Amino acid sequence: MTVDIPAKFQGFGVHDKEHWSEPKFVEYTPKKVLAHDVVLKNICNGLCGTDIHTLKANWSPLKRDDLVVGHEIIGTVIAVGDEVTQVKVVMLLIQLQTNNLFSQFLMGWIQVSAAPLMCAGLTVYSPIVRNLKKIGKKEPVVGIIGLGGLGHLAVQFASALGAKVTVFSRSNAKKDEAFQLGGHEFIATGVEKDWTTKYQDNFDFILNCASGIDGFNLNDYLSVLKVDGRFVSVGLPPVKDTFEVTPFSFLKNAGSFGSSLLGSKAEALEMLQLAADKGIKPWVEEIPISEKAVNEALNRCDQGDFRLHLARRTPRIANTKASIAQKNSIQNKKKKKLHQKNW
Repeated sequence: MTVDIPAKFQGFGVHDKEHWSEPKFVEYTPKKVLAHDVVLKNICNGLCGTDIHTLKANWSPLKRDDLVVGHEIIGTVIAVGDEVTQVKVVMLLIQLQTNNLFSQFLMGWIQVSAAPLMCAGLTVYSPIVRNLKKIGKKEPVVGIIGLGGLGHLAVQFASALGAKVTVFSRSNAKKDEAFQLGGHEFIATGVEKDWTTKYQDNFDFILNCASGIDGFNLNDYLSVLKVDGRFVSVGLPPVKDTFEVTPFSFLKNAGSFGSSLLGSKAEALEMLQLAADKGIKPWVEEIPISEKAVNEALNRCDQGDFRLHLARRTPRIANTKASIAQKNSIQNKKKKKLHQKNW
């Protein structure tokens, strides 16, 4: 069975960073399908902080004047290149942002619940599972900073992998959610002034899922690591923002600092299996895809006004203009870029 590739791909694009939250309808001619390409028809996709940073040019200048974001994608295959063997036309796929490969979607989940795992899920799962394997304890003590799109998945994965999980947040506003997600302890760093003394020499591993660094004291978190403990940051602020740290923070416990970018294909498949086995799902709010709805969603995401992830579903209408990622994401596994021309 074959499906025709549209002559034009459609979406809602942003033309400059000053109007980052004002996407307009755009269409453009897709590139030729190469030997290792897979063409997807978007069903739904997540909206995350990466989209906001990209549209605002916080990480790099915009490379197009019709930039269509949306990378946590679930879709159906409408065409494949001549040398593609792992997927077939009309398969329902989830886009795994690792080595530009795909994995068949077999879990039977509601599609919008799976979409955020394609970026946020793998972003936190990979450093958690790698560091827990290095620690090698039956019940390692793990701290998760931030309870947004990344953090709420990190808490679920760390707990499912056997860790004792403490959630760090600036206030008590998300305390109930932290425990609902599987957290065991909660620290409101802006309220508990002596928390660094109370939790000294406590954590095997801390994962920072917060992208903002205003008022963020890295030295405080390094001080509560156990000997040889590790602090990893996956929350990315604008490119010019920096952490401040004193060398003495590393002397007391031989702690280390690092980061992580997505994960491997094997880890992505492990993550999906764990999520299926343990019933791990993102907390999503589903929205339609239209110019007005996308504008509102971008602003709400930027302001943190949602619990805890937004998923955008393409309306089931033939030839609709309302599909933010209707570029259908031609992926080429020989290239490092994940989206045609855009990224």
